[in-house]
Amino acid sequence: MKINNKQIYELYKNLANSFIKEQRYFPAKVNFIIQKNLKTLYEAAQEIENMRLNIARNYGTVQDNNDFIINPENIQQANKELNELSEIEQEINILFLTFKDIEEIEFTPAQMGAILFMIKEEGEE
Repeated sequence: MKINNKQIYELYKNLANSFIKEQRYFPAKVNFIIQKNLKTLYEAAQEIENMRLNIARNYGTVQDNNDFIINPENIQQANKELNELSEIEQEINILFLTFKDIEEIEFTPAQMGAILFMIKEEGEE
């Protein structure tokens, strides 16, 4: 699946917020696919975060609480690079579920919203 870095962050955040603390049982296939996609998106998000921090370090200074202060004369260039970083597209190996895989499972609205990107109709490429 080809998506940009901004989308990777959003998909990871939604999955993590909906499933990381979930104590309810999900069938093995569904759970495996959710967990595998969560791990894949986490790893990609970490790479993006490292690049974001490099940009911030280059154009600013680190504070004691790990916040960054971007020097005023560098704000425009830093924002330009951060925007470019968020728009970079990359191929992410996403595993997919079908409607049949999840038809008898009750998800919260947040969980369903978080997994919509990984649901394909049977026979769909």
